[in-house]
This record gives sequence, structure tokens and C-alpha cells, in this order.
Amino acid sequence: MKLFGSISLCNGDLMQVNMICNEEDVYIIDWAFGGFMPYALEVARVISHGADSGFAYYMIDALREIFVKGVYEALDNTNLSFEEFCFDVKLACLNEHIEFLEYNFNNPDEPRDRYFELDFGRVNRVADEILLCLSIQ
Repeated sequence: MKLFGSISLCNGDLMQVNMICNEEDVYIIDWAFGGFMPYALEVARVISHGADSGFAYYMIDALREIFVKGVYEALDNTNLSFEEFCFDVKLACLNEHIEFLEYNFNNPDEPRDRYFELDFGRVNRVADEILLCLSIQ
């Protein structure tokens, strides 16, 4: 992935179902939402969703960590530290979860399902992580 400032060519819908992998390569398909956008949104889209069970996409914390480290190591031209990169990704994850909650906030009479509860819990967790990072700096 090449970074051009804070934007990069992104798929815009990078999820497991939009990747074809073999032992040597990964092919990204379905570029309907592709364009130049903040690089961290692409990373967040992959790691924000999914769970270890009961969800459409399988994703556990160990896989999230492998993916984030792998993307960082694959960056061609960055002067971001790994900590700065992770902070950008956390902000993008917060954005991703809030975006999915937006429907419920705009339609308060609609019932809130388990996905709302899952995203709401993740918003709180990621927000706490961001606040912790800010208090350390």
C-alpha cells in the first residue's frame, strides 16, 4: 500500500468476502466503492467487524493484530510510527462503528438488535482506548 499524505487508493469495502487468497498472494475484488480515501478507513473496515462466533465474518483479536502489523510493515513510504498508525486506525474504527449505529440513532422507534449492541459496546471500548492514548501523550 502506498500512502500519499493521509490518503491512499482503497477498496472502500475491504472485508474477507472481497479477498481471494492463496499461499503467496491476496487479490482484492469488488471495487464498487473504491477510491482515494484515508488509509486507516480501509484497515478499520477489516478489523472492526466480525467476532469469534455468531457473526457473518470470523475475526478474533489475534487476527486483527496480525492484519494491522502486516499492513504497517507493507507500507512503502511512511514516517508514521507504529503507535501513530495504530492511533489512526483506532479513530477509523470508532468512525466505522458509529456509522453503523447511525441508523438506530436516526430511527429511535426501530428495535435495536444484537448488532446494535455489539457495535455500541465496541464504540465504548474504542473510545476508552482513544482517551487512554490521549491521556498518555
